[in-house]
Parts: sequence; C-alpha cells; structure tokens
Amino acid sequence: MGAWESSQIHHSVKVTLTSYAGASPAAPTMSSIQKSAVEEIRRLYWVNQLSARETGDILGRSTSSIYKLMKRHNVARRSAHEANQLTFIKKPVSYNLKRNLSEKEKKLKLAAIMLYWAEGSNRASLYKEKQRGATVDFTNSNPEMIKLFTKFLRDICGVEEK
Repeated sequence: MGAWESSQIHHSVKVTLTSYAGASPAAPTMSSIQKSAVEEIRRLYWVNQLSARETGDILGRSTSSIYKLMKRHNVARRSAHEANQLTFIKKPVSYNLKRNLSEKEKKLKLAAIMLYWAEGSNRASLYKEKQRGATVDFTNSNPEMIKLFTKFLRDICGVEEK
C-alpha cells in the first residue's frame, strides 16, 4: 500500500469516528436497540410460542445468537418437555375420525372401545385445553385382538401406519 492510500484510509477512519462522536442524542444507542430486540425475542418466544429457530428466522439472527441474548438478559428458556409439546401441538392431527358408520363399522368401533377399556391406556398432555398431545397404548398378546384394534384405528379413526 502506498503512502497516499494509507493516509487516505486513515483520514476516512477519522471522519467516520468524528461523525459518530458528533451524533445527535436522539440516535438509538446499542443498548436501546438490544433492549428492543430482547423484548421482541421475549414476545415471539413466549407469547407467540415460536421456537428459537423460528424467532431467529423472523429477526434475521442465528438460533445461537437468540439463545445468547436470552441468556445475557435472563429470558427463561423452555424445558425440553415444553419444547416437545409445542412441536407436537403445531403438527396437524394424525387422524381423521369417520362420522357416518355402517352397522359393521359400529360393531368394530364398539369392540375396539371395549378392548381399549380393558387393555389400553393413555397419557394426557399438559395442554388439555388443546385436546391434543395424548398417546394411546394398547397391550395385548393375542394377534387377533391387535388386528381388530389396528383395523379400528385405520378404518374408523383414519390413522395412517407411518
């Protein structure tokens, strides 16, 4: 780099520093910008129930920078359980309950309900108001009973085998 180029760069830096030093008091400071960003993160993460990744996508920041800002400004994070529940709730329902049943389907439904009553259990979600997040467990060693209950889930409840 020549002498002229070096002094020109040095002069530019001085001008830039001078312009920041003379900035008006109304110009936003880094802390007010950061405070605003933290409030937006808090709103998106807790009120809108978005993930840190979704929050970062909206704000144009990486997931790690969202977590760093949250930690630095004491914004609580969700537990793994809460995060999994939110992920599950956002997914579309995995069943499509059939309404108008034939006589044969009504008998299948009745038999499956009785089997479930005797051999099944469920684990209700923390988000009961959403009526989602429960799993169905069915335990029986008889292959015919398992086939019957599986047929009910597929034909009446519309559950895919995935």
